[in-house]
Amino acid sequence: MCVKFSNGELTMLYLEGNLQEIVIRCQDALQVVKNAKDDHHADLGDILSDLSRAYFEMGQFSEARLAKEKAVSNDLVTYGETSHQYISGLCDLATLLRRERLGEEALKLLDKALQLVDRRPSGTRQQRHQVLIGMAKVHAVQGNLERAEQDLLQAARQLKCDQLWRSPAFARVFEFLSQLYERMGKEPAALRSIEKAIRIRRASFDMDDFRCAHMLAFQGHLQTQLGDVSSARGSYRTAIDILNRTDRSPEQVAEIEARLVKLDA
Repeated sequence: MCVKFSNGELTMLYLEGNLQEIVIRCQDALQVVKNAKDDHHADLGDILSDLSRAYFEMGQFSEARLAKEKAVSNDLVTYGETSHQYISGLCDLATLLRRERLGEEALKLLDKALQLVDRRPSGTRQQRHQVLIGMAKVHAVQGNLERAEQDLLQAARQLKCDQLWRSPAFARVFEFLSQLYERMGKEPAALRSIEKAIRIRRASFDMDDFRCAHMLAFQGHLQTQLGDVSSARGSYRTAIDILNRTDRSPEQVAEIEARLVKLDA
């Protein structure tokens, strides 16, 4: 029998920043599995993934990658190579490789993941956008911005095909596009993309949240770049109101307030 976190316990430990406790608990759980001589099952993959995430948050990327590699190997045996779990694991492992600046290795995993998604029956390929977003992030890090743009546009088309055009994932694609267009020096396109991301995000939730505030702050930044100071002021103030209402990130509130002071100077 595997030792697992109780409902909400893992989330609470992350919120408290108690990453070392997560590592200790995961290692204890792995020992239970080892003693039971149970080499492959769902709990084992979950434990290894939790361990990987904790290491990642601690900045121990090599340890995070090693734990995730074991989790992915377990998911392959437990669920099969076209399973949601295995494909998601490949994407997560690619993210770790990207953070270690191992872009080509990350792309190989994502290419494999995309091939596996495409082997699934039509109507069950919802993970395709996840893989394409992962590819876009790698290409952006490599400086291949045009290829990253094409990846994101494909991801947007896939989400529309899956009828997920009012989902947070769809909003996230346009947020990424906005950031990409700014890097490409295409500020008007960046502004249109972030405006669309905000509309989609607001259509997905009953209330504005921290993510929406982050988007509004970026919108204000772009409006400032384009000389629309009045609109920028409104975007920044709305972002501050949301952050204060949700009691999140006083550091970001201070940063946005500093931008407002510069606008009024």
